[in-house]
Amino acid sequence: MAEKDKVIKWRADNGLEDNEDFAYFYTEFEEAYLKAGKAVAMAWYRARTLSAPGMSSDMAKITRVESMVAKIRRVDNQRKHAEIKAKSPKKTPSASFLRQPGKGAEVEEEQADKVRFIQPFAQLMMNCKVGREGNRSATDEDIMTSLVRRVTRVVNAAETPTLQKAITTADEIVEFLASREK
Repeated sequence: MAEKDKVIKWRADNGLEDNEDFAYFYTEFEEAYLKAGKAVAMAWYRARTLSAPGMSSDMAKITRVESMVAKIRRVDNQRKHAEIKAKSPKKTPSASFLRQPGKGAEVEEEQADKVRFIQPFAQLMMNCKVGREGNRSATDEDIMTSLVRRVTRVVNAAETPTLQKAITTADEIVEFLASREK
């Protein structure tokens, strides 16, 4: 009962009284558990399963099937290591790092990892008729080439998680619009 009250309060605080909104607030169980706790994560998982029952059986959408216990343990270990890291004294960087600012500070994203986002974004823009207003004489192939160049610049400037969430959101919007009556 205490967990149920906690979930109700959390949903009210975040403006997620509608089950559909709550079901699509997070993309993964680990994210829900890490950010909101076990009670909210379990409620979110139930809501997500009820809102998209075919998703649990569609292996193309699920990269890895794990038990809830394994997911909870993994997030708990991440939290535990983060706490240990926060408590341990910070080491001062060596002089070599100070001479080369930024080196070793971040994990470099591979541009090859981002290439997979170019075609879906370009196709989305083509479907939305972006670039057709001023180019009535251009062929579909010319417009697609232009869109690919434009999307390539955007993809190179963006981070991979942002691109992934944008693709997911676009797919959800297309699915929603397809389910509505004309």
